[in-house]
Amino acid sequence: MNKMNMDPEKLLSMEQEWKLQRPELPVEDAALIGLLTGAGLKLITIGEHALKPFDLITSEHDLLACLRRKGKPFAATPKQLLDEMLITSGALTSLANRLIKRGLVSRWNDINDRRSKQLALTSKGKQLIDEITTSRYQLCSKLIEKLTVVEKKQIKNLLVKLLKAISDVP
Repeated sequence: MNKMNMDPEKLLSMEQEWKLQRPELPVEDAALIGLLTGAGLKLITIGEHALKPFDLITSEHDLLACLRRKGKPFAATPKQLLDEMLITSGALTSLANRLIKRGLVSRWNDINDRRSKQLALTSKGKQLIDEITTSRYQLCSKLIEKLTVVEKKQIKNLLVKLLKAISDVP
């Protein structure tokens, strides 16, 4: 990835250069992927920056958010979290341990299966993720405020279609 993907004007200029040099190639398709990649990378950077005041990294936020979405008692098994977070069990253990040390998450035995553990938000963790969620959702609205409601729906539908189309590509 390079600076070209972050600057739409440069990417469009590069597209024109490729059209001249290799007109037989599907240059428009590659340019679209470049724009999507650039937008995705920029959004990741913005999201990481927005978490800094809360002293969290993205994976820590993701774990807190997964637990918060579960509703009371804001708990889940490691297996449930692994299914949602797409990380390894070792990474989840490390992540959980960091959040436990900070008092944001607790670990306890599953009442239905004593062999299994559950991770749960503490009241401090719930308060923090609620504050972050409010902040992030407001940021999301600000980032796309120049789009109309129709444009937002179109982009959403097209991205869902694209993600489904590429879901099996390694």
